[in-house]
Amino acid sequence: MNLHEIDVVPDWFAARAALGTGRTGPTWSMIRPTLREAVKRREFYYEYQPIVSTSDCSLLGYEALVRWRHAGGTVLPADFIWIAEQTGTIADIQSCALSGMSEALVVTDPGLTFAINWSPSQLMRCEEIARFIELVHSLGIVPSRLTIEITEGSLLNLSAATLGNIGRLKQAGFAIALDDFGTGYCGLGYLKDLPVERLKIDQSFVRDMVASPKARTIVAAIVDLAHGLGISVVAEGVETVPQLEMLRAMQCDYVQGFLLGRPSAWISGVSTIAACHPPAESLQ
Repeated sequence: MNLHEIDVVPDWFAARAALGTGRTGPTWSMIRPTLREAVKRREFYYEYQPIVSTSDCSLLGYEALVRWRHAGGTVLPADFIWIAEQTGTIADIQSCALSGMSEALVVTDPGLTFAINWSPSQLMRCEEIARFIELVHSLGIVPSRLTIEITEGSLLNLSAATLGNIGRLKQAGFAIALDDFGTGYCGLGYLKDLPVERLKIDQSFVRDMVASPKARTIVAAIVDLAHGLGISVVAEGVETVPQLEMLRAMQCDYVQGFLLGRPSAWISGVSTIAACHPPAESLQ
């Protein structure tokens, strides 16, 4: 559907319902001011999902997942991030949410890290890199506590400028993680060129690996490849104990998913996750 050709609907949730029923939905003229007003009202915030060590069930930190606290209910990123990228509000949304995160960082263990997602459009622009670094320092956030997650798909047709911008983030003290690995058709050559410290296996492989020997082989191969390059591995979408135990046997470093904890606006403060079921040797 071409958003330039459809009528204005006054409310975001009404617009979503209209799209779902085949009626007219929102135009750019409605979406852009809605997002900008939401930024002014500080309606964007992060929910935090734990990332847990498979060896001893200790917390590495959290992935920060942006949410929109709209008057009609919580809006998930799949419903607005793509629009924010195309309307130029993605950096403003990130700044709004990051301001709230700075308060969470103050009350958490300084050893915990927080991963935030970056869009391809941000990585292409030098001014976005400079703005982000300045914002982090102005909020009093130590860069080493933040991990920048970039999707594998965003590296297709990787330009020298984008590679340089990723390097600038690394030089500024941020860790770099490659997200959704295995789904973006990214050449393996990028792994030797990028300053990646962490690789995240896409949940589609994790979901299928108990029943599918092929998916299991792919996951094991990714873990071995990453470790051979000195890169740690996070498996996303872990929802069952059998998945966890398989990943532990493969020596996958970290896990994330509903089994370990759902995204929440509140950080519990615990240092270990009981649902992780630590191996017997770590209890001795």
